[in-house]
Amino acid sequence: MRGWAKCEYTTDHPELLATRQRYLLLDPVTCECLLIEPAAFKLHPSLFYLQIQGCDSRETMQRWAGWDLVYPARRGELPRSGDEVYCFELHGMEARRPDGVVLGTVTEVQQGPAHTLVAITGHPSRLIPFTRQFVPEVHLEEGYFVSTYPLDDVEEA
Repeated sequence: MRGWAKCEYTTDHPELLATRQRYLLLDPVTCECLLIEPAAFKLHPSLFYLQIQGCDSRETMQRWAGWDLVYPARRGELPRSGDEVYCFELHGMEARRPDGVVLGTVTEVQQGPAHTLVAITGHPSRLIPFTRQFVPEVHLEEGYFVSTYPLDDVEEA
């Protein structure tokens, strides 16, 4: 279609896609990033069509074929059920022991076969399972979670 991009989505909340005023186009190979503004939007059951302001030809849109379309969201901004936490919200959060000692800051989030795992500064090779058993408290607004996972090599500050 002339000037329209056909996009698949992976979000659990596709109804929010049309509410965004800006998106980021990200080249997964070169990491080039471009801020775009939608001119029009059409949502379908498993995909959506997006017209970008200033792009009115197929040739212009073809330049971005294979790029990822993402939208920025802040921690705590997206709808959730109960105590659900999104993986992107974990980046930069502090991991603390129940006594308040800071273990480190989340640098990476990985999807393991059984559950989500987080790597923290100071312990890049040690992963904390992000499960209720080992992470009984999450304080999104304050930017930290409490971990009971045993990290024997933690030094007292």
